[in-house]
Amino acid sequence: MVGRFNWLSLLIFFSVSMVACNGHNASKQIAENAAAVFHDHYNAKNFSTIFTEAHPDFKRSGSYANFHTLMRTMYHSLGKVQSSKNKYVKEIKGDGETLSIQQKTTFKNGIGLETFLFSIDDGEAVLAGYKISSSHLDEKLNK
Repeated sequence: MVGRFNWLSLLIFFSVSMVACNGHNASKQIAENAAAVFHDHYNAKNFSTIFTEAHPDFKRSGSYANFHTLMRTMYHSLGKVQSSKNKYVKEIKGDGETLSIQQKTTFKNGIGLETFLFSIDDGEAVLAGYKISSSHLDEKLNK
């Protein structure tokens, strides 16, 4: 009887673990897709679409004019996104599900380290934060 209980407990544990992992993997894929959509809008210079579709917290953090200036400066300095590769994906605990994705992104004229913060709600990733670090961009902004 003891052996049966241990196997049953182990089976239940692994089943719950697999469901939890699959949930995280699904959210990770949703957030990665959202980052790709961000890059598509960026490459098409659809900066207003990025801002309009962002989470209300993102919109409250700054004006559209400031966001547009940053995006326009990025585009003129770094050019279009050529490719990006995840450095990490991290789940942030708190109210709701939030994922942070950091990507090393190659642009036409340089490289940047982008950090996206996505709020996951009902299977949809909504941009809640964005940061880019790039020495090439820093040179342009500090002139």
